[in-house]
Amino acid sequence: MTEHASDIIVLAYILIVLIVIVFLALFGLRTKAIWLERQTDRYLRKHQDYFDYVKSHLHEDAPLQKPAGTLTKTELKVIQQKLFEWMEKIVGAERDKLTDLCVALGLVELNMRRLRSEIHWTRLDAAYNLGVMQAKEAVPSLAYLLGEEKYGSPAFVIARAISKCAQNEEEIDRMVRNLAKFRKQSHRLVAEVLALSRIDCTALLTGYLRETDEELVKIALTGLQNRSIPGAYGDMPRFLHADDPELRLLAVQAIISHGTHMTAELMRELMHHEDADVRAAVAEAFGRLGMAQTVDLLKAGMKDADRQVRLTSARSLLQLEDTGFKALCELAQRRDEPIQSRLADEVIQEELAKGALYYDDFEQAVWHNRKLRIYRQFFGGPPPAEGARLGFSKGDTA
Repeated sequence: MTEHASDIIVLAYILIVLIVIVFLALFGLRTKAIWLERQTDRYLRKHQDYFDYVKSHLHEDAPLQKPAGTLTKTELKVIQQKLFEWMEKIVGAERDKLTDLCVALGLVELNMRRLRSEIHWTRLDAAYNLGVMQAKEAVPSLAYLLGEEKYGSPAFVIARAISKCAQNEEEIDRMVRNLAKFRKQSHRLVAEVLALSRIDCTALLTGYLRETDEELVKIALTGLQNRSIPGAYGDMPRFLHADDPELRLLAVQAIISHGTHMTAELMRELMHHEDADVRAAVAEAFGRLGMAQTVDLLKAGMKDADRQVRLTSARSLLQLEDTGFKALCELAQRRDEPIQSRLADEVIQEELAKGALYYDDFEQAVWHNRKLRIYRQFFGGPPPAEGARLGFSKGDTA
């Protein structure tokens, strides 16, 4: 019994020691954080005149000068933090001047050394910093680091840095292929990384459309969704019937993002595609892009075998302003087409029921009243239980 009590006492002492150690560690970290915060405030005040000098001379042709005197490591970090705040907000020649200043201050060289650290977090932090500075000399080291990195968020930290630092397509291409090798369906992330580059990646993306690697094709289709490129547009339709459903959908999304280039024949083909997800995506885009010429296709889409396509087609008609809303009212009256009629009526009532939400938005309120007038032209009176449901006491001026 005594031996058992001794063991409990020893265990209690161990726990007390551990608690004290944890407490001291937390206290130390808190003390260090307070010290760093005070040091940062001190150096920000000390160099305020220098920061004012940088801002006032940023638009001049002459290079920016370094602060006078020798800088401590902490001072250099504070100045780096301030410069990075500006560099994240500006582009063009002014940003390049700040990059040159970072080189002159030794910040690029400092972070290049940190890239060789044994500590993974330090290497990532250095990569991020070099990306902010758009340090072109860092690209080879960053590319090597990316080649050694496993798939995950750290790989994309490095990739973003490369994208910002790269000076030519070859450097960007190497980065993209390094990410594509993971085969993790990360094309959307890669497209976002490419958007950070100062290099025009249009030709690179167009070239990927002719690759046999489907991951590169998906990256291209994703990246080209927000770019109007007639030359690339001609290469996209061949993916509409690919075996990979995601590839089909990406091809459709890329094509419909160039709505002004779509022929009437292609619009019809897409709305009759064998993949319901494709048909739904096309119907959604017709409404989002305000393509009034697709009213008949959307009306036909309301008879589709897939419920999502029917609903998306009906809601897209709502986005085509007067033309689309009139089409819905016409369909709601069609008793010979019960599926279309019932769906049109449901969508109309759902939309009119939102009226009370629009009174703080003048444009939406005006558009809502226009829909009410159109509704009354077809049905000769207000929607069922309109006053109770919508609360029109504030402004039904139809």
